Amino acid sequence: MTQFLKPILILAILGSSLFAKSKKVTWLPSQFQASFVSIDEDVFDGVKKTKGELSYKYPKRLKMEFFSDPKTIYVRNLSDIYLYKAPKFKGVPGELTITKGGSGDLMNFFDSLRVNGLDSNKNYEVQKKGNVVKIIFSKGKAKQLKMTNAQLNFEASKYDFKLIKSIAVTLDSEKVVNYELGNIDVNAKLSKEHFVFKTPKNTNVVTN
Repeated sequence: MTQFLKPILILAILGSSLFAKSKKVTWLPSQFQASFVSIDEDVFDGVKKTKGELSYKYPKRLKMEFFSDPKTIYVRNLSDIYLYKAPKFKGVPGELTITKGGSGDLMNFFDSLRVNGLDSNKNYEVQKKGNVVKIIFSKGKAKQLKMTNAQLNFEASKYDFKLIKSIAVTLDSEKVVNYELGNIDVNAKLSKEHFVFKTPKNTNVVTN
């Protein structure tokens, strides 16, 4: 697994057990697109920044394109997870891993925020101060997620989703991974087909 994708997979468990269908949705839009820069600090590799673009649609749909070398595409829908690494050289096959089900990606983090919003609940406590919202997971949830908290940084203290600047997550190893967001489009029209990955020719496929 590519290094910068690991934090994303850790985030995945966030929403699956946090659903509360009877709760009124008030904060996160049902779908949006945004550009991002993932910032991963590693003791051995130093700071690694990767640009990309993400698309989200409630429920359980996420697509992330990492403009790395080689380009990497991550797609999650209701049934499958696709992780595709494009070939770095012409004539070399690409690599695609398909996972049935699974518990891992940023999609579930957005799903949980879509349902629970920025209010404290049994799974996490919400602290608001200035332009920052900190989400502290309960002991049981933190153990499940292998992370202790997430921090949302906004341009203003209104906590409008369209004004969010970055999401920083602290893993149980105390490592912090930051995702800077930009060009947030809450009016994006995303079809279900947008989250269906079509396997390119000359691709090695592994199914888990």
